[in-house]
Amino acid sequence: MSDRSLDKLALVSKIMLDERVVALRQENERLRLHLFWKDHSVSELKEMMMHANRTEPKCHCLACGVGGRLYPESRLLPPGSTCTFKPWFENIVAECGMTCVTGVGKEMEPVETHMSCGVRNWVYDADAHFHHLSRDDWMSWQYGAKLWKAESANDPEVLKLKRLFKALEVEIFGPSGAT
Repeated sequence: MSDRSLDKLALVSKIMLDERVVALRQENERLRLHLFWKDHSVSELKEMMMHANRTEPKCHCLACGVGGRLYPESRLLPPGSTCTFKPWFENIVAECGMTCVTGVGKEMEPVETHMSCGVRNWVYDADAHFHHLSRDDWMSWQYGAKLWKAESANDPEVLKLKRLFKALEVEIFGPSGAT
């Protein structure tokens, strides 16, 4: 084989190797995002909300009961009671630089199921981090488009959600319990 043939073979091999490395990096990033959503899903955040409500605001209103933020042994307050969880939680959400929208507008059709929400839930193209589907009471909500449209586990909007989880861990376990 001539030197020229070897040079051509080396060039073709390098191009193929570079394409494979790029494909592997893309697959790695997809897997990291999938793992992120496994750890930061809607159901995981709802669980964190329940634990946080037990330690800090200790709200027992109807919205917290319906929204799954009460422990089974908790007593529900009468209807019409003021929710103390909502302002407490929204303060933490705002400190993390996140936003919420309420309602389903005519332009907000269900887009798709997403790994952050579970099997049968649809996400809506709502330009916020959180989307309240009917009322602004944290009973029925999904992640908004600023989160579910992220294509990387290092997306700045997704990192805000990660900060929210960390802030809730501090509220639940204290500064020494959060990692």
